[in-house]
Amino acid sequence: SIATEKSGIIKEGVTVLTSPQNRAVMKVLEQAAREKKTELYKVGEDIQFERRGSTSQTQIFYLKTTKRTYPHLVLSLAGRHQLINAATAVGAIDLIEDKGIFTSPEAVRKGLKEVKWPGRIETLSTEPVFIVDCAHNGASAQALANYLKEKFPRKKIILILGILKNKDIESIARILCPLADKIILTRVDSPRALPPEEIEKAIVKFCGKKEILIEKKIKNAILCAQDLACYDHLICTTGSVYLAGEILKYHRKKEKVCA
Repeated sequence: SIATEKSGIIKEGVTVLTSPQNRAVMKVLEQAAREKKTELYKVGEDIQFERRGSTSQTQIFYLKTTKRTYPHLVLSLAGRHQLINAATAVGAIDLIEDKGIFTSPEAVRKGLKEVKWPGRIETLSTEPVFIVDCAHNGASAQALANYLKEKFPRKKIILILGILKNKDIESIARILCPLADKIILTRVDSPRALPPEEIEKAIVKFCGKKEILIEKKIKNAILCAQDLACYDHLICTTGSVYLAGEILKYHRKKEKVCA
C-alpha cells in the first residue's frame, strides 16, 4: 500500500511526526515506528491546536507542541488544512531542538504571519470575490470545497476549470461541480492540457442541469466569468498549477496597467 511505502522513510532511532491520518494509515505508521524502535508523535494528540478566529485569508490559532505553548499565532494562509500543515511544521521545529537545532518562538510567529503561497486559496479581489486555487486531485479539491462552504455559504459560485490529462478529473468534478452555479471550462498552456470539450464529457454527469460554457483562452474565461458575476457571485478558478500560474500572471499584468 501507499502507506507502507511512505513508512519506509522511518529510520531506527529517528523521531517521527505525523499529521492526522485515517485509522488504517495510522496503524501502518505505528507498526513501522515500533519495528524501528522510534518515537511517533501525532498532530491532534501530542501536538494540539485550535482555531480561534479567521478571515478570508488569515487564521488565528492556539498551538501546544511537545515543548511549549503558543497562545496566539496568526497564519496568512486560508483553509483548515493549512492549520494542520502549520501545526505539523511548528511541531517538527520544536522536536528538533533535541538535536541542537533551535528556532525562536519569535521566528515561528513571524514566519507563520508572513508566509506566502501563491495560488493556494488566494483571494485576488473582493468585488466580485475572485479566488484562485491549484487543486488538481480529490484531496485538494475537498480542501477547497470545505473552505468555500465555510466562508461563503451564500455565494453562487462561477467555477473556472482547466485540467491536465493525467489528473483525476472525476474526483475533482464530483466534489466541486455540485457547489457551482455556472461552470466555465478552459485550456491551460501545456501540451498535456485536457481540451475543454473532453473535460465537459467527463464532468457533465456531476453537473445536473447547470450551465457549462467553454472559453478556450484563459483571458476570455476570466472576462466571461466577470461578465456573468452579480453581487452574490464568487469566481473560483482551479484544477491545475499551470492554470493558477496563468491566472496570477494575468492578474498581475492587469494590476500594473491599472497602477
